Amino acid sequence: MKGGFVIDAGVLRPERPPVLLLGGLDLLRPLGAAGIPAIVATPDALDPALDSRYCRGRLRLPPLHRREAAIGTLLGAGLRLRSALGCRVPLYYGTDDHLSLISDARETLEQFFLFLVNPPEVSRALLSKERFAALAREHRLPVPRTLQWEELGSVRGPVLVKPRHKAGWEDSAIRLRLFDGAGKARVFPSSRAVLAHPLAMRLREQLSFQEYVAGDDRHLYSYHGFGSEDGAPLAWFVGRKLRTFPALTGMSSYLELAHDGEVAALGREVAARLALRGERPAPPPRGERALQPLASPRGGERRQPAAHRLRLPGARHAPGARARLCAPTSRACACASTATCTRRRCSRSTAARRASYQPRVKCACAPTGSTTSIPVRWTARASAARASPSARCSTTRR
Repeated sequence: MKGGFVIDAGVLRPERPPVLLLGGLDLLRPLGAAGIPAIVATPDALDPALDSRYCRGRLRLPPLHRREAAIGTLLGAGLRLRSALGCRVPLYYGTDDHLSLISDARETLEQFFLFLVNPPEVSRALLSKERFAALAREHRLPVPRTLQWEELGSVRGPVLVKPRHKAGWEDSAIRLRLFDGAGKARVFPSSRAVLAHPLAMRLREQLSFQEYVAGDDRHLYSYHGFGSEDGAPLAWFVGRKLRTFPALTGMSSYLELAHDGEVAALGREVAARLALRGERPAPPPRGERALQPLASPRGGERRQPAAHRLRLPGARHAPGARARLCAPTSRACACASTATCTRRRCSRSTAARRASYQPRVKCACAPTGSTTSIPVRWTARASAARASPSARCSTTRR
């Protein structure tokens, strides 16, 4: 990316401005499917999204932990885009780190970009387990009980341990050492086991403790939607996890769309109580109608609805037009699309690394008992070679 900012010819049209996307393939593909041009902003020069046919521009960011530099790069790009188009362009985000960055500089970024996020106190609560627990108590939301370190000795039953703050936790000592380098949390069989663990004791100021709600991955449902500035729902859907890696506490690796009126009603009720706007995820975890915070859009949960013509990016790009929830149809079956290795020159090690964290989604329109699935972002050549001919490695840009 010469100069760090490259835009394809023909993208700068005021009647159809591009979006600046802080995210990857999981958000880029729904944008492309909705006919919305996107400029990918990423600090990763090997991000697969940069090779997508839907990537109409590239902005190289500094590492996000260098916040001032990252914000300065975004502002510079925003100034160039506004000067060329005569208007601000939409800014989309894909992770908790992106949300944290935007929230910290929202007043400055709003001079050059259009985006809709929750009020600062709500955004901060969605990024912090401790603040979300307080917010949930204030609004009487059904959440698992949050435990203080001093009271663990009097608690019976398993305890769920999580990082207190969500941003930047992937490379933290909590994940690398306490969670053995995998997963988003750890389940201890008892409070005594937590108290006896030397690393848990050492990192206790960085940890959040909750009563564990028993259940397997299939009991994890989520409500996702996008609301207007006044909180009116523009589009929504319900997802259900089928498998995470590692099991119970890991990232989504297999999921499906779900039709659950109770979860949908609960999601809308929570969104109304908190006066959420913009992205409004509210996932009930395993087996009970209890809530956990989910601040930013999740990849697999965006690709599957887009395959069934429910495109939240379309609702975000043109919030004046209400989007309706489309029932899955066989013609829109996600398994008709293949998301395979897209670069002839990709190395086996790079492909394997990317394949290790790719979620798979189950076609909601598939017959009962079907295990049809597609990889959402990237598939290694070795895996593609074992797939059906239609899902084998292709040099076509996705």
